[in-house]
Amino acid sequence: MYLLYQYTGFGLATEDCRGRDASDIRDSAETKAATHIQKVYRGHLGRKEYTNRLYARYIQEEQLRFEKMEQQVHEGQLLVNK
Repeated sequence: MYLLYQYTGFGLATEDCRGRDASDIRDSAETKAATHIQKVYRGHLGRKEYTNRLYARYIQEEQLRFEKMEQQVHEGQLLVNK
């Protein structure tokens, strides 16, 4: 009997393996492994995209704060010069 659970850790119970060909079980394990790898990689890409967008938004907000500060300094200088 082929114990897929012990071999891969993907959780097919021993009863699920009975009557199946070893290549079918291996293909199933490989498919699950490939799906897991894709899931992890897509999550990585999503987090990376989120971080990039968050950083871009931070840069925009920082630029707006800087422009507002410059405007306030300019208005303050106009008041002092009167």
